[in-house]
Amino acid sequence: MSTKGKLPGKLYVSNMEQKILFFCELEGQLSDGYWENALPHDHWEAWMLKWDEIIVSNNYVGINFWPIKYNYNFVSSRLLEYVGDRMLTYIRFYRLYGERALKLLEKDHHLLPDNGESFEYWAAAEDRYGKEKMARIVSFGFSKEDIENVYKLPMGYGMKELRKDLKALKNACQSRDRETTPVFVR
Repeated sequence: MSTKGKLPGKLYVSNMEQKILFFCELEGQLSDGYWENALPHDHWEAWMLKWDEIIVSNNYVGINFWPIKYNYNFVSSRLLEYVGDRMLTYIRFYRLYGERALKLLEKDHHLLPDNGESFEYWAAAEDRYGKEKMARIVSFGFSKEDIENVYKLPMGYGMKELRKDLKALKNACQSRDRETTPVFVR
């Protein structure tokens, strides 16, 4: 089933960390990462939500659409082995800079390196790649020192908290409010 022309779905999550994790990492893992070969092959299309379609809510956690696949193990140790550091970076960046960080996370989260070692490498590079990346970060109002702080300062958010948020996301992706979820006839 193709979802082209579909009504936009919404994912309701309980905190900003979960929104960031889904938008900045898990959408990519669904489409061309960890689950890229999952069946049916178009399973990922319904999950390609825009930033504004992921809602932080105190009242409801779940989805208001009917994806063809919804049983993803977001807490897989294998997934975390590959992208856990990157997910922690996104959350640490948000926790350190708050609302100020959200524009970069929404528009260009790929600018943030997975870890401090890779940041030090390309930030010190005199090549075009490193300079362009740093210039883009500066365009969002962050300095080299701001990004270094993401990796140096303790944030109080580690793998334990990450797993908790990913488990909550897994549950949210499997929960529907049957009264407000439209039913589509195929």
